[in-house]
Formats: sequence, C-alpha cells, structure tokens
Amino acid sequence: MDATHFYSLNQPPEEEALNAALQYAKNSDLTEQNARLFGRNIYPTDKPEPHGYEYLITTDNNKPGSTEEKDVVSGGLYAMQEIKGLFGLAEGWKGLMDWAAANGYMAVGVKKGPHGWVNSAYEELLDWAQQKPPEEWRFRLWLQLRE
Repeated sequence: MDATHFYSLNQPPEEEALNAALQYAKNSDLTEQNARLFGRNIYPTDKPEPHGYEYLITTDNNKPGSTEEKDVVSGGLYAMQEIKGLFGLAEGWKGLMDWAAANGYMAVGVKKGPHGWVNSAYEELLDWAQQKPPEEWRFRLWLQLRE
C-alpha cells in the first residue's frame, strides 16, 4: 500500500508523529476517504533506546503536487489481532508473539529503514478519524511473519 510517512525522534515520539499525520489527513481530506493509519517504533541506532515512532497514512502517492515523504506498507504474510485501548498494546503484542511461536511462525524481525531500524510490525489505529479518547482506541496489531 502506498503511504505518506511521518516520524518523530523527540521524546516521547508517539504524540508528535500522530499529530503530524492527523494534521496531514485533515488538510488532505483523508478523514472521509477510508485512509488507513499504521504506526510502529523506529530506532535511530541498533539499540532499543532511544526510540522514535513513525506513522504511515495510506494515500494516493501519485497525486500531483504531493511533496510529502513517501513510503510503502510492506506486503507479505501477517498475523493479526484486534485490541481495544492504548494501554492494551503491550499485552496484545505479547499474545500475538506467543501465538506465532506456538504455531511455528517466526517474525521477520528488524530491518534498516530511511530513519533507522524498524520492526516488521504495525499498529493500525482503526478509528483514528473519530478522535476518541486513548482508552477507546481500537487497534489491529500486524506482525509480519517469515514465509
């Protein structure tokens, strides 16, 4: 999927990157166009800290005059789990990783991206256009698996 990319390395990075993506969506009238919003951690070094965060919002990257930084949400084999609430992410990821291991799958792992190292998993914020409080956010957790 074609996407426009927003990231922050400031601490904490999640809110700054989300605000940039939401402002872009509003300015581009994407809130009414079924655009999808994916987020994930990024690491400027090969260490777990410090970390940043990036959001990818699905777009028509061929739109004339578009100057935003482009990216692609990788295709492939994924395991997926839906969760509710920002504070359920850690438990959701643990459950998804445990399921993959119990069923003979391995995650793709990390790879070098344009702004550092990225993991092969996404947190898709499902109801981002409704601007609900974080405890009501719904996520699809996408874990890319080795084929």
